[in-house]
Amino acid sequence: MTPDTLTRAPRRRSAVGQLSWAVPFTLLAVVMGLVLSWLLRDPAFVDQVTIVDPTVFDVDVDVSGTDGRLLDLKYVSAGETAVVREVIDQGDVWMFHFSYGGTDAGALRVERATLAQDDWTVEIPQEVEDRLEAAGHEPSVP
Repeated sequence: MTPDTLTRAPRRRSAVGQLSWAVPFTLLAVVMGLVLSWLLRDPAFVDQVTIVDPTVFDVDVDVSGTDGRLLDLKYVSAGETAVVREVIDQGDVWMFHFSYGGTDAGALRVERATLAQDDWTVEIPQEVEDRLEAAGHEPSVP
């Protein structure tokens, strides 16, 4: 045998073989791009939420969605109405949480459709005032 017969010529890859890895790689890159853009999207906002406080107490109002994460919304003075602009959309169910002076004064569950129907206006319920009085708080207004 001569040395020439022991050497093999390099195999040439076919065009199909060279592209076989590119298709799954491209699809994976597209899927990852879509997932990342979905994960990094900005949250939806509601233009404004109006809070009406007919009670005799200043009330701190927080809101959460079904995930339970509280968003500090507004401190509303007794007898006043406050408007909060650009509120993160809490989804189909909004939970408004009320407190004063460290006292939990209850919560109000409102469906998103009801909020929209009520022009995004929430009135603090009478039960909030009742709870704060029962906890021994003095009214914020005489």
